[in-house]
Amino acid sequence: MKTQLTDDMIRCYQDEGFVHVPGFLEPDEIVELKQAVLAAIDHMAREFGNRRVAGDGTDLSIEADSYYASVFTQRLNLWKINDTVKRYMLNPALGELLCRLAGVQAMRVWHDQALIKEPFGNPTAWHLDNPYWSFHSRQSLSIWIALEDATLANGCMHFIPNTVELATYDNVGIGENMAGLFEVYPENV
Repeated sequence: MKTQLTDDMIRCYQDEGFVHVPGFLEPDEIVELKQAVLAAIDHMAREFGNRRVAGDGTDLSIEADSYYASVFTQRLNLWKINDTVKRYMLNPALGELLCRLAGVQAMRVWHDQALIKEPFGNPTAWHLDNPYWSFHSRQSLSIWIALEDATLANGCMHFIPNTVELATYDNVGIGENMAGLFEVYPENV
């Protein structure tokens, strides 16, 4: 896992709200983590059917015919049921990297989240992650580790640079209105 950050990478994250770290995982790490994630998802399907959250707690399953349910297959807290996922998610070097990016002394993992874009799935609308969470913090962050090549053709992630400080906790759902977020934040168009 590439956990070394340059000052430019930290500055990029703090100014633009994101940083791209090419080659974050070595090829063998990608294979290992992908196999572990798929095994955990398979275990959940066998044990819990359509349940989206591993372990004890709330079941956040959404009706199968909803738009959101056809955006991606989503499973949370896989670290609770798979030791390999746990090793990656609770890696102290990853925690140190996140603390350096956020400029804080400590960081807590709220959850891991596997998002699998199925063939012909619905597109993902522009949205903010943080308002979906059960807490609000300007120091919280998401880290996306792509376990497949992400291209324009298959749906790579996009960010709007320099908007991190403009966003409040107003948000829109991940639904059919792809540009709904720009109705809430017209200054970002």
